Amino acid sequence: MPGGGADMWFVGDTIYTRSNDAGPGSQLHVLTLTGKQIAEYDGIYYGGIASRADQLWVHEWDDGAVLLTILDRTGRPAAQLRVPPTELDGAEIIPDSAGYLALRYGQLLALDHNLHVTRKIPILRCPPDPDDPTDS
Repeated sequence: MPGGGADMWFVGDTIYTRSNDAGPGSQLHVLTLTGKQIAEYDGIYYGGIASRADQLWVHEWDDGAVLLTILDRTGRPAAQLRVPPTELDGAEIIPDSAGYLALRYGQLLALDHNLHVTRKIPILRCPPDPDDPTDS
């Protein structure tokens, strides 16, 4: 794996590892339990990865839009959601039992299964930003 494994997830009998390059990109490698590579996804930029039950959720920025790809136990895409640039810009999206959560500097956003914001929860920063009137 170029760049070495940076993160690892287990989904059933499938191992997923992410390796990072020198820039913002990374690669996702799909392996069997014996270490045989069965798939590779290049060019994951500015996003996050989380596992949930028998799926791996890959969140990235793609041409200014949020792209969420759900991979099954075999490493194949089971679903994909694309959302135009919104208030999710700069947010890290993770799966939740009711949909998704998005963490963005100063806010936690609850999202439905279509990535629409259903609730905003402010998060206080320590120390508060003196230039941001909403951060008190």
